[in-house]
Amino acid sequence: MTQQTIPEIRAIICKRDVELGIECLGSLKRFSADPVRIVLHDDGSISKDERARLEEGLPGAVLISREEADDVMNPLLKATPRTLAFRERSPMGRKLVDVGIFSKGDIILCDTDVLFFRPFKGAFSWPNETIKTVHVLDVADSFCLKPWQTGPLHLLHRFNAGFMMIRKELFDMDLMERTVRLIEDNPGYIENKPYQWFLEQTCWASVAGEHPAMMWAGNQLRVISKNDRYSTDLVGGHFVGNVRHMLAQFRDQARVTGVEHTEPVTIEFERTRPYSTTAFIANRLSNRIRYALAS
Repeated sequence: MTQQTIPEIRAIICKRDVELGIECLGSLKRFSADPVRIVLHDDGSISKDERARLEEGLPGAVLISREEADDVMNPLLKATPRTLAFRERSPMGRKLVDVGIFSKGDIILCDTDVLFFRPFKGAFSWPNETIKTVHVLDVADSFCLKPWQTGPLHLLHRFNAGFMMIRKELFDMDLMERTVRLIEDNPGYIENKPYQWFLEQTCWASVAGEHPAMMWAGNQLRVISKNDRYSTDLVGGHFVGNVRHMLAQFRDQARVTGVEHTEPVTIEFERTRPYSTTAFIANRLSNRIRYALAS
């Protein structure tokens, strides 16, 4: 990793997800054969009690308070008003810019709902020197713009920022400001209000789409779909809101198989595809057919 010997895995943490974060980030630290350091960014809801619980449940983790982050970020963001406004209204805005500023080396993001099931290695090593970003495979294209609305932005198909790596050199506050402005001023963004939640992910995907990128192998690491099934090949899964209830089921099934006591498996990488109308429509049709057959 650039400028760091032990990768720093960063996550936004809120009061509601303290126990979830302890379980999921704890599983990452437990099962990663490569040493990692957990760094948490408080969204502003963490009290003394939650801080104590995090210190107990994730020993060695660093917690950056909202006040500490604001002292650093607010002066920097005076020149980037759209990014500042996004950061002030949403924790996702903090995820977009705080992690980049505070990261000492390459940026690694892992949401508090990514659970790991078995020992692994190699996930935080770049597949080669030319690759600039690595991401986890999403179920669908979860962006705030359809592929025919992206204009000058180039996104990656089924990109998910819940678990990703990006070279530190790619992070640039002026670039983030231009990207946020381009997206928020786009008529597609304005019209698609339900999808505005994906602004942060769309920004990261646009950065990734401009450079050589790969994703972790989907059979090992992926966003879990509502019709997904546990397999012993699965190293970790991102349990987003609508499948959060499946987390315990997958965890228990993994324990029954005994994979937690096996030797670390090496994480593999796969090629990415551009976010295109063809890929978007094909994926939507495939998901609808799969869901219909499973129901």
